[in-house]
Amino acid sequence: MLAPCSFSSERLVYRAFTFPDDDAFLLDLVRDEATQMGWFGGITRPHSLTMLESFKKFLETAPLAVVICIKTEDGQAGQPMGVVDLEKRGPGQHSMCAGFGLVIHKDHQRKGYGHEAMEWILRRAFVGHNFHRIQGDVWEWNEPALKIYKSLGFVLEGRQRKAVWQEGAWRDNLMLGILREEWLERHPDAQALQ
Repeated sequence: MLAPCSFSSERLVYRAFTFPDDDAFLLDLVRDEATQMGWFGGITRPHSLTMLESFKKFLETAPLAVVICIKTEDGQAGQPMGVVDLEKRGPGQHSMCAGFGLVIHKDHQRKGYGHEAMEWILRRAFVGHNFHRIQGDVWEWNEPALKIYKSLGFVLEGRQRKAVWQEGAWRDNLMLGILREEWLERHPDAQALQ
């Protein structure tokens, strides 16, 4: 029987943003300097609620952007602890290519939540949204993120040398991608939906 992609995974629930209720959570995420470096790149700076308005508009217009929450004992969305999104990329509206963004609050990192959220967003992208390709960028120094993406089947497709100034030096940007057929090879359960 055909069933839609779930809005939850083993330990997490994915819910829509509700502004202004999520303003404080989002501001707390971007006020962390390390999060800024990994998510936005470039020079870190204090963020205010006013500065978040354009980012909130992006989240509201993305093909998919959700708050990642800890799943409560009864399966509901508990404490928010991250954000994951799909961003339309590629030439023309028919390219079926998307980028992604992922950030996990510093208090919840290195617990496997990033991997779990990426598994979920890739299933949504390839099965639920019919994207053909998912691509992303990661700074060369962000080894934990690079490890997650490679473990999910992402392939290193390129390197932009000295692409951004971060904390006293120029840093490389690594470009990664995964194709739908590559993801399906790793997920035989999803092949039955073809």
